[in-house]
Amino acid sequence: MRRLLKGAVVPGLRARGFKGSFPHFSRAHATRLDLLSFQFSQFGPDLYIEVARCAPDGYTKPDGTLVPKNRVRTYHVGRYRRRIGPMPALSFEGIADSRDAARLAAVISQAIELQGEVWWKAPTSLAPT
Repeated sequence: MRRLLKGAVVPGLRARGFKGSFPHFSRAHATRLDLLSFQFSQFGPDLYIEVARCAPDGYTKPDGTLVPKNRVRTYHVGRYRRRIGPMPALSFEGIADSRDAARLAAVISQAIELQGEVWWKAPTSLAPT
């Protein structure tokens, strides 16, 4: 699965302006930082795709500590994150050949396009509450 993501999905992320290394990616804008992480379930062949956003300089924790933009991950951001893709998770059990893998890569890429991009662009206040 890691090989599939690195070979078939990560190039699409790079084309969208994301930087970083597997499994954590970020994309800088003037007003926000878009984050994306891939997480594997410890209980089975499931993949979670998590998206988040924070201020362009990083995320300020409730205690006032800044997680800088080059270190911030989706799990830091709290309420400004969500999971995308098939719910509750995307199962990769039974991927037997390259055709199955291509279909799965298409599902992941479509979730990023249709759910992630829409969510990142939705208006929100990124001020800490």
